[in-house]
Amino acid sequence: MSKRELDDWVRFTGNWRHDLMPELLSSADVGIAPYDASQYEPLIKYGFFWSPAKLFEYSACGLPVVCSRYDLLAEVVEDGVTGYLVPPGDARALADAVIKLCRDSDVCARMGAKGRQRVLEEFSWDHHAEYVAEILEQILQDRR
Repeated sequence: MSKRELDDWVRFTGNWRHDLMPELLSSADVGIAPYDASQYEPLIKYGFFWSPAKLFEYSACGLPVVCSRYDLLAEVVEDGVTGYLVPPGDARALADAVIKLCRDSDVCARMGAKGRQRVLEEFSWDHHAEYVAEILEQILQDRR
């Protein structure tokens, strides 16, 4: 792909304030999260994983997501349903998945809608608070 062709597909926006991200994301077609834990030894050695907040943000904005295939991320992005999971560090697979979505607006819209629905139903703050409340209630019952 030539630079001219790339400029037709990609806009580099620079930094935006967090409160303006929904506005910026509303102009996007795809959310991309190319995590590669192999570059960070502590992530592997201690099993620590960062919060995939951007996956929730992308999905909540109705974007299909292309991200690296890790168990934690696969809990958020359902491969072939709400986006695509690609091998970590595989730039070609990442590019192919993004191009595939950009070339099929119907699939892009369908995956984005399914991702938004899933995030609202399973990963909202209200849902998370209910889950934590259930755990706390169980702890209290176990102590009685």
